Amino acid sequence: MKSAAGSGNLERFYECDLKFHRTVWKLGNNRYAIQFLENIVAPLFGFYVMRTYRNAKQLSHEVEIHRAILDAIPLETPSQARQVMREKLHYYLRALVKLFVKLVVTLLRAILPNRIRTTLADRSRRSRAHVLDPF
Repeated sequence: MKSAAGSGNLERFYECDLKFHRTVWKLGNNRYAIQFLENIVAPLFGFYVMRTYRNAKQLSHEVEIHRAILDAIPLETPSQARQVMREKLHYYLRALVKLFVKLVVTLLRAILPNRIRTTLADRSRRSRAHVLDPF
């Protein structure tokens, strides 16, 4: 993953990324969770990859995040590992919320008349901080 990030090989990077997550899922040894994650998260992962672009610096940052997750797995207390995961998941959740908002705006622009779009855009500007930081 690190070498793919350094060389900017997005295809290899995302292959390694998904393999990393699948390995972590399997470590939980819960076949129901694995099945759920494969059915739900893997397709969402594909959508996320298709809709986002990462440069070498961002890929390197993602490698650091994954390293922190990996380092948290053998921690002595589950609460320490949970805290690391919360921090890292918060980062990705914010990115997904931004992506979702972008997608909705794109869809609305395509289907709504201009007058309604302007009204919605005005409302959105006023409440944007609330939407982008749901926590």
